[in-house]
Amino acid sequence: MPGAQNATYPAVKTVSPSYGNGVHDATAHIQSIIDAANTEDVEVYVPAGTYKITATLEGLQRMRLAEGAKITAGAAMTAVIRTSIGTRLDRGYIGGKGVIDANTNAEIGLHIRDFLYFEARGLSVTGGKLAAIKLGDAGSSGRSAEAVISGVRLFSNAPTVIAGGCGILVENSGDHSFSQIIIQNYETGVTLPVGGNAVVHDVHAWADPAKGAMKVGFEDHSNGSHYNSCHADSPTQYGWHIYGYNVTLVQCGTYLNPGVTQIADNTVVGIRFESAYSVAVIVGHFFNGASESLRMNSDIQAVDAIYGSVTYIGCTQSNVVHMLTNRNRLVDIVMDANVGAQIGTNPAQKLGFYGATPTVRPALTYSRATENAAQAQIRTTLVGLGLVTDSTVA
Repeated sequence: MPGAQNATYPAVKTVSPSYGNGVHDATAHIQSIIDAANTEDVEVYVPAGTYKITATLEGLQRMRLAEGAKITAGAAMTAVIRTSIGTRLDRGYIGGKGVIDANTNAEIGLHIRDFLYFEARGLSVTGGKLAAIKLGDAGSSGRSAEAVISGVRLFSNAPTVIAGGCGILVENSGDHSFSQIIIQNYETGVTLPVGGNAVVHDVHAWADPAKGAMKVGFEDHSNGSHYNSCHADSPTQYGWHIYGYNVTLVQCGTYLNPGVTQIADNTVVGIRFESAYSVAVIVGHFFNGASESLRMNSDIQAVDAIYGSVTYIGCTQSNVVHMLTNRNRLVDIVMDANVGAQIGTNPAQKLGFYGATPTVRPALTYSRATENAAQAQIRTTLVGLGLVTDSTVA
């Protein structure tokens, strides 16, 4: 019965499964259930079935989708489902194992607008020409905060990667938490605005090369965001594109896969900083080009080429042309092919200090006629280590 209580979740309004055949327009029915649930301050329960809608479902507060439940956009619309604007929603949520399907009709799958603490857990959001999930709204009178997005899969089911599409798009909101999220087939994985700082954990952004390529894994205009165990998988431009300050990346990775034919050799940058005098901490980041013929251009790159306030520790590189994070900033020492004094027989093995002018190896110019056996052994050892040049004469 439409609107009846559910035996498993008694404090709910239940969408009638008779509308879940994927043929009938379920818009008016589901909207009436949402309105009734909001009046009674209970959740909406969506049982298994495919529910086709032809207009945005408005006023989401609390909803749970059963496994096998799908709400799909059957016509062009702004969003499949969204919260109200003008009144801040406190402790809203949407969850379950169902699907919000924007496909190629809706601009946004799930739009959370005015809110103070909102949870989205366990569900999948597919499609969305602008974004799978959008948090905040430029039209809100204030800044929304504290969205918790966890255990969700965001997947564009369009024939090709959507130009300008984003997995999670944040606007006029911040202090969010994103964790255990797969983002697939969007041009950008996550976009954080100015003031939109977030804690981002175990988020994997990538694209199916048969559909196209992701340009940027994470675009960050915020200050103070923290990334942990996140992966930018085969971007064509940047793994992270950072415009703000005080960003921390711990045990994350930017890597290229050989099967992504859209990537050009020596073009991708692992982490790009756009602000002057960037401030960031990078710990244990893995920068990996696909092969010697599909290399990453740089592990990190700053628009002003100033890295004094970027701290990096324990990073690794493979098939990267320009490596900066192999410098040990704790002791201010750099191991490089171009900077510093040669420390071995290989001219590419050099040791120096970060930012310092390379040291010229001293030359031994004395006559060996005055040299005893011990001195000869010392000279031979120093030359063998590449620390001095042997210009002695017999």
